[in-house]
Amino acid sequence: MNRINKLVGTSVACVAAFLFIAGRVSATNLIVNPGFESGLTPWTYSGAGANANGTVAFGLNGPSALGSSCAAMSNFDTSTTLSLQQSTSPGSVVPGTVSYSFDVRNSSFSGGSFAYEIYSVPASGPATDLGPGTSPSYNDSIWHTLSGSVTVPANVDHLTIEFDCIAGASPSSGEDLFIDNVSITQVPEPTTVTLASLGVVGTVAFGRKRKL
Repeated sequence: MNRINKLVGTSVACVAAFLFIAGRVSATNLIVNPGFESGLTPWTYSGAGANANGTVAFGLNGPSALGSSCAAMSNFDTSTTLSLQQSTSPGSVVPGTVSYSFDVRNSSFSGGSFAYEIYSVPASGPATDLGPGTSPSYNDSIWHTLSGSVTVPANVDHLTIEFDCIAGASPSSGEDLFIDNVSITQVPEPTTVTLASLGVVGTVAFGRKRKL
């Protein structure tokens, strides 16, 4: 009986350790330089113009993590979009649920707005827009933390997250936008974790049986 109890105890301990390690690994942020503490690399801006530009703002930081800088975007070029993007590394995601979060602070003028989108990119072929499709415009110059999740389809290779600073059709339209502490993570499906856990239990049990 003592041997059985030891076997069960050892198996449970191994499963707990596995789940802990799996949880820590799966929580790894797929975004590089999420807080813009080392400049813009590998982030890229597109759509810059005479009155639309992006840079790193030093001395300003979102609430989700410690730091001293963030991304700054300002667009007063009528009816244009200034975009900030980063793609995760090739093969970094699989079909399933992906969680995201980021800090945002904005000021809108005469119809200016901001939006964010996450794209699923296959190894070949067009990207799929996963949403969210709508973005709240706080227009209060206060930091807010937005979070949510999207469902990644089959044949995915990596993801791209995009932040849009949009100027409206009015000549006086514009948008000032700050982004910080961007996170994209993927947690394994419960079935995957369960099967892996059962494998650990089986291995421990088989080893114990041979020693008895």
